[in-house]
This record gives sequence, C-alpha cells and structure tokens, in this order.
Amino acid sequence: MDFETDAKHDISLDEAKLTRLTSLVDALKHHEEWVEQKKEELRRAEAERDKVKREDIPALMAECGLEQVKTLDGATLSVKHMLKASVTQANLADAVNWLRSNHLGDIVKHGINCDFKMGEQEDARTLSLLLSERGYKFNEKMSVHPQTISAVCRDMKERGEEIPPCISVYEYDEAKVR
Repeated sequence: MDFETDAKHDISLDEAKLTRLTSLVDALKHHEEWVEQKKEELRRAEAERDKVKREDIPALMAECGLEQVKTLDGATLSVKHMLKASVTQANLADAVNWLRSNHLGDIVKHGINCDFKMGEQEDARTLSLLLSERGYKFNEKMSVHPQTISAVCRDMKERGEEIPPCISVYEYDEAKVR
C-alpha cells in the first residue's frame, strides 16, 4: 500500500492524518520487532532454565549422592527421573500396529471428522467402512496422545519391558524445588 498515492485519490486522508498513520505504522513495526526480540529472549531463558533444571542440578545432586536436600534458604530440592514419549507421523502405522498387537490398542485415538477416544476404535473402523461403502468422502485421523503413551512407556520401563523403536522416548532427570 502506498499511502501517498492513495491519499491523492482519497480527499478524507489529509496530510495530518497521513502523517499520523505513517507514525502508527512505524510504531507497529517497532512493536512487532520488539515482540520477536522478547520471544527470542524467552526461548533463551527457557533453554537456560532447562539446562540448570535438567543438567546442572541433577549432575551435582548425583555427584553428592543426594536424592533430596533442604537448601540454606529452606527450599526442598529433589531430582525426579522423567520419561516422555511420542509417536512421530512417520512411525504412526508401526506404533499403532505394535500397540494393538500388545493389547494397548485402546490408547490409539481414531477420528473421522470427530475424535474417537480410548475404547472406541472398533466403532471408528465400523463407521469408516460404512462411510466408504456408501461412497462418502471423509477425513480420517489416528493419533496417540503424548501423555498417554508416556504413561504406558513409564509402566513398561518399570516392568523391565523393552519399548519398541517406533515410539520416541526422551528420558531426563529434572530438579523440583518446593
């Protein structure tokens, strides 16, 4: 948009309004840059926080042989082992097959323009077949919620079972301050 050219064609946009509008556009550009800078500062601060929480404190606690300690200021510090799991889109079919063959198919969500929750996979397959047979076009989506698969993987690990490679697992120690 060229304000000066447009202003010549619009008599309601006098020079004072054009000057004010130009000033506001400059302010908007400045604020957009400022917001992006703050977002980057936040990303860096979160990364630094995570390093202290997930690397520095757990390493020092392990070096000292401590699982929990009360600090000089009275805070209780502990380190908890964490496990997070997810299934990438590339591994979804393999993960779903593995989950179903290991009697965990109920955690697979199957959606046809709506979400089917745990225990409703057979209904989703039935509806999908029915829609196909009747010539309806539909969108179908399967997923496994990260918190659900994380809980399953934590349980498997506690029982000493192997987690299949089609499930991505991230394990780390994390400091907790109370």
